[in-house]
Amino acid sequence: MTGDLHLWVRYDGEERLSVSGARTRFRWTAESIDGDTSGSSASGPMYGPPNTDVTSADALQAIAWSLAKVAEGQGPSLGMIGDYPDWLIDIAHRNVEELRTTVAVTGSVATADRESANDVSGLEADLLAVEVAREVMRRAPDILAADIGHAADIAVAHDVAELADPEVVIPHPRDPLGTPPRYEGRAAEAHLRLEPGVYPARNTQDASELVVVVGTSPFSDNGLASAAFPAARQDPPPRRARFMPMEQSPNGVDRPDPGIVL
Repeated sequence: MTGDLHLWVRYDGEERLSVSGARTRFRWTAESIDGDTSGSSASGPMYGPPNTDVTSADALQAIAWSLAKVAEGQGPSLGMIGDYPDWLIDIAHRNVEELRTTVAVTGSVATADRESANDVSGLEADLLAVEVAREVMRRAPDILAADIGHAADIAVAHDVAELADPEVVIPHPRDPLGTPPRYEGRAAEAHLRLEPGVYPARNTQDASELVVVVGTSPFSDNGLASAAFPAARQDPPPRRARFMPMEQSPNGVDRPDPGIVL
């Protein structure tokens, strides 16, 4: 029970991935227990990160986190998650504090132990967001054909991926002027030449200062990816749930999802 909501989660098995192993699948249901607001909403699948054990408590935590964010007007930044029905948004708004409490109390010991590995932030989170956008682009025909996304979603993913892939020069750190650069080319291909890390770089088109991030990716064939970001950064984004529900239908009917982990 979470305020005027009754939330269920159900373990739905392990799903094999073509490249990165397996991920845990859950389903969830939300039901109003407020006599003045009736409604029940059943979700499509939600997924944990690849090769990571997640519990029902973790899934409940993610659902409560998502509902609290939507109630606060801070829905997911990528438009690939289905709309919540109006009654659920309304009742979540009235029970934001209870939802926050559920998020706080449902973390398990196992969750705490792996927090550093699964709670990405800063540049690592930025790289993962770009990789999600690239995966959306790679799977755009299937996403559109299955009616689980829209052209506007694909356009957003395209802009994110394009912005992170300029032509860059990464100078040699010991002799930035006289030595051939450590890397020169598209930011998205830097991981083919460089070890994981953060590298000061320059945009070859407008000479702006950048950083190129080389790090791990669940979508890459070799497990690495790279992207460029402005060198001047804002404060890191807030912590995000380890996984998010995907493609919830307002009428409670399950729909397939693109299988993107956020």
